[in-house]
Amino acid sequence: LGAHAGIGVQELPANWATPVRDYRYAAPCTDAQLAAMLAWGRSKVGVVDYDYSDIFGILIHDRKIYHSGEMDCSEFVTVMLELNGLEVMNCKPEFAYMITPRDLHLSKVLRGHLLPGAIG
Repeated sequence: LGAHAGIGVQELPANWATPVRDYRYAAPCTDAQLAAMLAWGRSKVGVVDYDYSDIFGILIHDRKIYHSGEMDCSEFVTVMLELNGLEVMNCKPEFAYMITPRDLHLSKVLRGHLLPGAIG
């Protein structure tokens, strides 16, 4: 479940692609939080497009470039966690579009929860 280039927010099998770099985490949460996160994420399937402009903003180091209403993968994960009480970074929720994959990797909520089999 995530925001994917070319198809937007979708729920796909874990082996849907052959990644060059892939980190997967088990975020510490309650069963209720997990259920709420999955429900929120699934409510975005087919509704939210992928934010290519945000990726361009990362490439040229201008984090003000993004489209409201679209999401890249790190924004999707950040919002999903934050809406359910899991603080990703010390920032306001409306700045979730500024969070990069590197930021997520370094965030306190995921630190120490990397699953085995990471590629990178």
